[in-house]
Amino acid sequence: MPQDRDRSGPHLPLVKPSTMISSVLTRPRPIVKSKRSADEHKLHRSQLKCARIASTATPSSQSPSPSPSPSPSPLPHLATTRFPERNSINHVIRSHSRDRLYVRPLQWTSQHLHLLGCRFIHDESLLPRMRQRPGRHLSDKAADPSAQTALRHLADDLLCPGLTEFKTSVIRTFLMDYGITHQGSDLPFRFGSHPVANLTTDGVFALSTADSTAYVMAYLDLETVKSRRNTSVKLSCVNRLNPPVARLRQKIQRRLHPSNEVEDPYIAAVLIALAQQRRPRDLEGVAWQSRILAASQNNEGSPDPPKWLKVCLFARPTGPRCLYFYTAQFSPAFLDKLEMPSRYYPSSEVIISVCCIPLLPTSKMALAINYMVSIIHSVEMSIEARHVENARPT
Repeated sequence: MPQDRDRSGPHLPLVKPSTMISSVLTRPRPIVKSKRSADEHKLHRSQLKCARIASTATPSSQSPSPSPSPSPSPLPHLATTRFPERNSINHVIRSHSRDRLYVRPLQWTSQHLHLLGCRFIHDESLLPRMRQRPGRHLSDKAADPSAQTALRHLADDLLCPGLTEFKTSVIRTFLMDYGITHQGSDLPFRFGSHPVANLTTDGVFALSTADSTAYVMAYLDLETVKSRRNTSVKLSCVNRLNPPVARLRQKIQRRLHPSNEVEDPYIAAVLIALAQQRRPRDLEGVAWQSRILAASQNNEGSPDPPKWLKVCLFARPTGPRCLYFYTAQFSPAFLDKLEMPSRYYPSSEVIISVCCIPLLPTSKMALAINYMVSIIHSVEMSIEARHVENARPT
């Protein structure tokens, strides 16, 4: 028997029948594709064709963009055209795409003022001019003993340590004695013929004796502005417990802080918003061109060109023992280039005059306040005269 087993060839291992059955059952079966009918094939081809058409119709701008780098948050909407004119605001924004110019006015820097053509100038000749030009109907009020007492109380309240809310209420109450009433705190900033940002102030004011409801002045507490600016810097996925992210946020905040808080770019933005709010809508760029075209078609004389707009702002700095009063005049061309940012409007430089109002001594403070109130009343008088001129029939 052993000899016959060697002759039969190589020895094969024995496999149990149960093992063979399980291997057959677990063996992967080939997938047999079922043939589609002619109708199903046509339906499938039509669906693919519709999908290709929909993919080509989708604009490339809807493709997901990469996550932005940590930087100031941009405004929600940018009014642009396909080909902005050279040196227009949209052209300047595109040519400085790496600088992220299109941000909220609270995050403006000195570069924004330079590109817009705005500059601060400190007026050192304020006191001599105040002595030469007292207010027409306010000179007696400055010499009134009750007014002198109110000024001393104002200086004491502003110089003593206290909350900014208390000092803001003191300013509002003091201005109310001069007929300058508080109307609100928000100003819309217009860009591209519609509001794109809401500027928060510590008060916007109008004259109680005027027929017009237009604002004549705004008030800013620069310490509050600094706090709002720090809060506006937000990074994606911020983790306060992460030291590198916290240092990056502090770096952005330091970059946004102006070197001189008296020349804060946010002050210029509020002045621009004041001028936009007081500008009649029929004198804006598109509406004004429509009026000129209608007058030429009707063989009427061309309407008088719109005049410059003068605006005022009152501010309390953080450290110095004084207040600051700002005045600026904006040309129609300057406001038009913000109203239609894709068109180029040559405009002259905007000079923002800065006047210091000392809190002590009281005599100098009385002269400065009297001069400030006289300028505010003259601004409102010019607004009323302009409305009368626009109401005249041509």
